Amino acid sequence: MSDFESMEYDSEMSEMNMDTASDLEDETLNPGPWFPVFDTEEFYMPEMQEFRGNRLGPVDVRPDDKPHELFLSMVTDPENVDNNVVDLLVKETNRYAEDRKAVGNLKPRSRLHMWRPVNNEEMKAFLGLLLLMGIIQKPTLASYWETQDKLWLRRTPSFRSVMTRDRFLAILSNLHINNNQTALPRDHPQYDPMHKVRPAIDVCNTAFRKNYRLGRDICVDERIVGFKGRHNIVQYISKKKSHQWGAKVWVLSESDTGYTEQLQLYFGRRNRQQPYPHGVGYSVVTELVEPHYNKFHHVTTDSLFTSPKLNT
Repeated sequence: MSDFESMEYDSEMSEMNMDTASDLEDETLNPGPWFPVFDTEEFYMPEMQEFRGNRLGPVDVRPDDKPHELFLSMVTDPENVDNNVVDLLVKETNRYAEDRKAVGNLKPRSRLHMWRPVNNEEMKAFLGLLLLMGIIQKPTLASYWETQDKLWLRRTPSFRSVMTRDRFLAILSNLHINNNQTALPRDHPQYDPMHKVRPAIDVCNTAFRKNYRLGRDICVDERIVGFKGRHNIVQYISKKKSHQWGAKVWVLSESDTGYTEQLQLYFGRRNRQQPYPHGVGYSVVTELVEPHYNKFHHVTTDSLFTSPKLNT
């Protein structure tokens, strides 16, 4: 990246951070109607309703379920097992690889010359290696397949036993989960900034909700998904000690366990698809909690989301 591109990118990120701040400030800076102060002796506090949730915790989990089976259940719609992230990855990765080959103009050493379609089991193995890389951290992808004698202390033979390095990199370079041909242009009213990963988000949100029953105490909060790639939703959050670069995500989670039941990506003002008449905080909380209305959960939020309108 040239110095000019770097300066331009930093400028875009700064502008997006200001957009975020402006969105969140809208809720507190807009004056609302004046209400008289209640007489404390006459003020009525409604009775706390009893929580009406049942069958709390994981749904249909067997004691002998293996870790990989539990993982797959969290990326699969339990009411439609054909709707799952693994099958989506297989379908769209193969589609993207074939589209690239059809375009032609491949370099002589391109891995696409030797491309063969990936199947369901191979994609599961690929995802397993990605998860393992989060546990065993090395400086480069190629280093997981190193075999030199001088590096024997750092070898990870399990990677070679699952998949060759070239095959792993070939799948990685074509990894897709949505059809590029269906993406809408940025100026289209229904443009989706997260088109490339939208199917995965939708499937996971469905699975997260159907595979778990939240307890009484829940909370709405923000998280940062660490990411330094080039994308218009990436932000720089200077106050964060970890993952200062990344995508901001609104989450609904269970207070006792931290289980994430729903997530929404924040797109910034420039990608806003609908107005927030009562501010970002109000809209985020009501949208995430709405499916749980009339169960009388105890919802906790911090000052980022709290407003007089939310409490009425």
